[in-house]
Amino acid sequence: RHFNPETQSMEVTFGTLCGLSKADQRVLLSNTLDNSSILSAFNTVNLESPELDKNFMFFENHLGFVHKSKQTLADKLKSEDEIRNEKIKSLVLALLKDIDTDIVDYSVEDITIDLLSRDIPAKAKALLLEEYPDGKIKQKLLKFVHRTLAGDFPLNSDDESKGTLSIVRLMVLIYDVVLSHKLVCEDEIETGVHSKALAYILKMFLSLSDDSQLVIATHDDSLFDQ
Repeated sequence: RHFNPETQSMEVTFGTLCGLSKADQRVLLSNTLDNSSILSAFNTVNLESPELDKNFMFFENHLGFVHKSKQTLADKLKSEDEIRNEKIKSLVLALLKDIDTDIVDYSVEDITIDLLSRDIPAKAKALLLEEYPDGKIKQKLLKFVHRTLAGDFPLNSDDESKGTLSIVRLMVLIYDVVLSHKLVCEDEIETGVHSKALAYILKMFLSLSDDSQLVIATHDDSLFDQ
């Protein structure tokens, strides 16, 4: 695939290994937009090509994409895998200690909100009951424990600083990238993250990763020293 400056259009040349007929090539081209790849278009149409299948599955299996998820940070810190949870917790708390926060622990509690017993406007309650027919909303409540001169005090994640939450989210992402053995691209990785914490996280990734990769875009050129 290449751009033809004379016609101001994209042109595609198919190799013989693709095994596509002229008719199949036309179908694939008609489904390829200027801002999409041949492989992404191939995935949306019903065409047979073992070679393109093999190439598509390579990227499917080796690239990780960070999607907007319905999972909260609490969901990610308390999964069904207890061993994973403990490993992430030890890494997160070690980092938070290293950057001189007063956070010494965190907990994730399962809570249930009973809609039927709450004083909620009728229309709002009806809409909620459509989504939760049993009248119960199950959530996870994340609390960080701060150590002060007066003792240890829990703080709900909603009241925690954005910088702290960004650090923890990035730690979870990096850990899962290492476990999934994939390549992940992250734009402006430094946003909302303390520079010392980011250096720690990148060093952690480099020490733990054998066959996963992290491609980042950043405005912080000091990261190239890591």
